[in-house]
Amino acid sequence: MRKLTMVVLSLAATNAWAWGGCTFEQEVDQVLDVSSSSSLTVKALAGELEITGRDDVDSARISGRMCASEEEWLAEMSVEQVAGDAAAITVQIPDVTGKAFWSNDYAYVDLVLEVPSDLPVQVFDSSGDMQLDNLMDANVKDSSGDIKLLNMRGDLQLKDSSGDIEIERLDGDLEIISDSSGDVEASGITGSVVVRADSSGDLDFADVDGDVLVERDSSGDITVNEVGGSFSVERDGSGEIRAIAVQGQVAVPD
Repeated sequence: MRKLTMVVLSLAATNAWAWGGCTFEQEVDQVLDVSSSSSLTVKALAGELEITGRDDVDSARISGRMCASEEEWLAEMSVEQVAGDAAAITVQIPDVTGKAFWSNDYAYVDLVLEVPSDLPVQVFDSSGDMQLDNLMDANVKDSSGDIKLLNMRGDLQLKDSSGDIEIERLDGDLEIISDSSGDVEASGITGSVVVRADSSGDLDFADVDGDVLVERDSSGDITVNEVGGSFSVERDGSGEIRAIAVQGQVAVPD
């Protein structure tokens, strides 16, 4: 079995990227050999990210497009790669954050990656939506944008500042280190769930074979449904707590 694969995504926010414009563009089409890699680090900047695990590949297929509001900025944009034990995919874009807030300046890279499904993933994301599918041992850190996780395996660790999180099917344990805002909805988890800190937004966990523990929740509703183990909330600020079909003990604040 391979060791932890690190997919590091660091997305810098831009003013007009959310408008979806692409006045000047350049296609991305690359292949990175990860057959001998024990880790993969992906560093992207502003843009959307999609990573899919495949059982029949031993390389990382990198596709997408680079978009900018100024043609000369394309020359400053690239997707760089490093092979070897600690493989890496790194996006470079010009810094356009100093422009006026109301300007239409933007530079971003949308990435679509296909990687071996047994290569664990670590993702650091600052802006843009993200979807991960059929990956193992993922570690996700996100500042803004929605996250969708499908058919995941192994331990899944999340740290999120804003944006909704949706998890469908996880064969392993889920740990949410922190979630500042946005809803979290997860179902089909064969292991246990631990939420270390949640600031705002609802938490909804369904069809969990193990325990569900919420250590600290500031605001928002908490709902669990069909939990095979115990359910406990250690600290809760505001919002309703609902426990449905919990097989083990239930312990929540008065």
